[in-house]
Amino acid sequence: MNSLIVGIDGQIGSSLNNIIDGNILGTTIFPELLSDKCRILDLSENISSWQPPDNIDVAYICAAICSIKECEEETGVARKVNVDNTVELAKKLVGSGAFVVFPSTNMVFDGAKPDYCENDNVCPLNEYGKQKVEAEKELLKIGNCAIVRFTKVIGPNFPLIKNWINDLKNNVTVHPFSNMKMAPVSLKFAAKMMKKIGESKSTGIWHVSNNEEVTYEEVAKHIAKKINVSDDLIRAVKAKEITNIPDYTTLDSEKIYSEFNMKTPDVFTLINAQFNL
Repeated sequence: MNSLIVGIDGQIGSSLNNIIDGNILGTTIFPELLSDKCRILDLSENISSWQPPDNIDVAYICAAICSIKECEEETGVARKVNVDNTVELAKKLVGSGAFVVFPSTNMVFDGAKPDYCENDNVCPLNEYGKQKVEAEKELLKIGNCAIVRFTKVIGPNFPLIKNWINDLKNNVTVHPFSNMKMAPVSLKFAAKMMKKIGESKSTGIWHVSNNEEVTYEEVAKHIAKKINVSDDLIRAVKAKEITNIPDYTTLDSEKIYSEFNMKTPDVFTLINAQFNL
């Protein structure tokens, strides 16, 4: 199978590159990574003349602007990347015969209830979620595409938690949010789910989420306990500067778990495994 990973140097793209079988081509925005296996593709630029490689079976569109702040402050640039050029790219890829897998987010919902299903009406609270909603709708119109909505994806280099561990080991106080939650899935698990959907060419919308959710404060306290430091170093704060904080972050993932017989571990088992706690 011939695969194309758009944004092969990113978090999910690089993880996919480590597990996909067969011939892999990639795209990047960094000229120093250019090779016979990696082309330049910048979704913030005009891509009308860009043509997909020949004989691609599955394409994973992992390049995006994922910063909520950047999407709010640089809406035009973010929309060009996350909506306009993503849709144009998907049309080119599907037109060339490729099946497209597109990672999305639980932020297409408002978090007013837990466990949104794939067919629930979308209701985003922020610009990033709105852009993902628009891209999803257009990709589903194109056909031969899969939308994979993730909750928080955490890899071993997740900066926030890595910094907490380092600070706590050095007796430095940390300030996690007490009013923000996560239902994390591991980076490796996220990549495996995308790979399975791509290989099976399973169209439509798929949810990938932990069944549990915890606050950032609870995660920090768990880490303190695992590394044997006092939780007096945990000084939780409220995320007052962040508006529209969802009450719930989980998605209903029964569809994907039933189809592929894989389930993410509970939150703290996942955290332990990712950070060798």
